[in-house]
Amino acid sequence: MEWNKLKSYLDVGAAGSKVVVTTRKQEVASVVRGVIPPYNLDVLSEAECWSIIKKKAFSPGGASETPNMITIGEQIAKRCGGLPLAATFLGGLMRSQNDEKNWLSIRDNRSLETHGKQSGGLIPILKLSYDNLPSHLKQCFSYCC
Repeated sequence: MEWNKLKSYLDVGAAGSKVVVTTRKQEVASVVRGVIPPYNLDVLSEAECWSIIKKKAFSPGGASETPNMITIGEQIAKRCGGLPLAATFLGGLMRSQNDEKNWLSIRDNRSLETHGKQSGGLIPILKLSYDNLPSHLKQCFSYCC
């Protein structure tokens, strides 16, 4: 098994060294389980996602904190699916595209649609992130892939 091979290299680390493994897959957690049982994290609440977005979007030089922008931002926070990376990215995007029209465009982006209680996941967020890169960075990103 690949895990055992990797673990053999990690076993020779300095005394007291730790390895933290993060995953969403229970089967991965069960394979890499050590002495300490897995700690399962829940997704963030909409309020927690909004808190992350708000801090980034309304930071100095960003969007103006108006009642309309707050309402749109709260609606966007619902589309994060509780994922902190999604909230962080969207907050940064909202900071740079800081007018109401752009925020409405983000809110209404069909690629971020959810199905039932399931989030669309990170792939649509990463795609939106890529789509908003300057062309020279898209080229660099594509080259590195």
